[in-house]
Amino acid sequence: MFLALLTVVRRTKELACLQDNYDDLEDDCQEIVGNITENQDTYLELDNLVMKSCMPMIKKFCKEEIEEDADAEDVMDCLIENKHDPSMDEKCAAGVEHHQIISLQDFRFSHKFKEACKENVMMYCKGRKTKFEVVTCLSEHVRNDTVIDRKHRISKVCRKQLRFEVLQRGEKIDLDPQLKKACREELDTVCSGVEHGNAKAIECLKNHPKKLGPECSKLVFLREKDDVYIGDFKLKQACAGMIKTYCKTVVQENGEVMHCLQKHKDEAEFDRKCRAFVIKRQVIQNQDYRLNPSLKRSCKLDINKFCLDLVQSEKNDVELEGKVINCLRKQFAVNRLSRDCNAEIKDVIKDAALNYLEDPVLAKACEGVIESFCSDEHNRALQSENKVVVTEDGKGAVMECLKKNIKVIKSSKNGLACAKEVARTIQEAHIDVGVDPLLHTACQQDLSKHCGHINPGNGRQMNCLLIELEDRPDGMSADCRNLLSKRKDLWEFSVRVAPPEGFGEIYEQISISPAKNYILSIMIVVLGMIFLVGITCGRVTKRAKGDKRK
Repeated sequence: MFLALLTVVRRTKELACLQDNYDDLEDDCQEIVGNITENQDTYLELDNLVMKSCMPMIKKFCKEEIEEDADAEDVMDCLIENKHDPSMDEKCAAGVEHHQIISLQDFRFSHKFKEACKENVMMYCKGRKTKFEVVTCLSEHVRNDTVIDRKHRISKVCRKQLRFEVLQRGEKIDLDPQLKKACREELDTVCSGVEHGNAKAIECLKNHPKKLGPECSKLVFLREKDDVYIGDFKLKQACAGMIKTYCKTVVQENGEVMHCLQKHKDEAEFDRKCRAFVIKRQVIQNQDYRLNPSLKRSCKLDINKFCLDLVQSEKNDVELEGKVINCLRKQFAVNRLSRDCNAEIKDVIKDAALNYLEDPVLAKACEGVIESFCSDEHNRALQSENKVVVTEDGKGAVMECLKKNIKVIKSSKNGLACAKEVARTIQEAHIDVGVDPLLHTACQQDLSKHCGHINPGNGRQMNCLLIELEDRPDGMSADCRNLLSKRKDLWEFSVRVAPPEGFGEIYEQISISPAKNYILSIMIVVLGMIFLVGITCGRVTKRAKGDKRK
């Protein structure tokens, strides 16, 4: 019995060695090892390396699969999904990971994936052999069809299995040979010392876009698009409970889960760790409108109308660094966006007021300024795990610091560009009190009391509050009165820092301004005086000419 067991162990080790060196084997040997490996995925009991250490784990994590007499590949999927559970046996996890790495070598080695996608592979990915090549090819088709709103060429059953494969790939960079190769240098420098498992190395690359070389940056951006349109391993892991609570019935692709979590993230019962991670993903989303499917759908016509030059000037796989969303924000400030797009951009502006990194154009322009003027607020908002700025209890301390110091910033060395971006955010908030979370919170009672009958948007509620401030300040709450007075001063200063460009913007700014009646009165008086002066000068000139003739 002992000798038989020893023989099995020895054969298991020999097979594992042959699998590890599969690409270097002779053709005949490669075919035999390939057939055995393919059968192992179909009949899990043939994979001694997994069975030996994983049977207790199968009983623990995969009860449902056992009760339903599930296929071997379903049991393996169960083990893969629970690989990072704290109570998972290390040897079992190692065996499962070995299975994952071996399956990358040939598309056939993942039986379930092969059966679900073989027709699509033959039609759209012919000639691809390794699984990671097939996954990359199919992902590109799914992503492109979604981006241009075309009917999916890849079947629903294949897309479902592809999602599982993409989630696997996002779990460890060793399971993504293409990304690992493209970012080899960055992994050794930018992410040195970061462990490869549990998506940590991949997240490190995503968190340092400015430090990535062109090849690595391009591929990381493609992986971010796959996260959105197909499946995001880290989001699924960080927010499993919240997805089950709030988004159980939501479609698991096209960014629907992320959109659902964003809608609920500020609710009292929402998990704080999940909320922090959702905010991290929002920072990435705001780098490029293509990473935000909901905004892309709602703003399609507006982008073509106002921002087409930005879209056409960039290559397909190059991140736009927030330029298109910034373009839409400028149109929001002059009330030009369609209703649906206006609602999406309003949410973007509101969230960015609490976390300045969600406004990448401002973050870039104010990088040095923040270190000089707002370092205390910046440090308090740092998330200890990976130094990514998140909101500290929703206070938006960094943005408030920038607004408070805008006059000094404008006068400082290299501070004008930052001051203009801060001025832009002040003007945006002037349009709708709802996009200024601090002011909205401070004035909630006053809005209900004095302006409850007025619809939000187009500066209407802000105009109502300013009238109350001017005519009946004692009837307002102290917090609202004080903050509104500061905001009024900031708005007046912001117009001088970033004046409207062209007559069209001047007209739009006046038409939506809470002080438009006052401004129009002044303009009428000024035009009237010019008219009177013109008439007077004309009469004097005419009289002088008549005297000369005499």
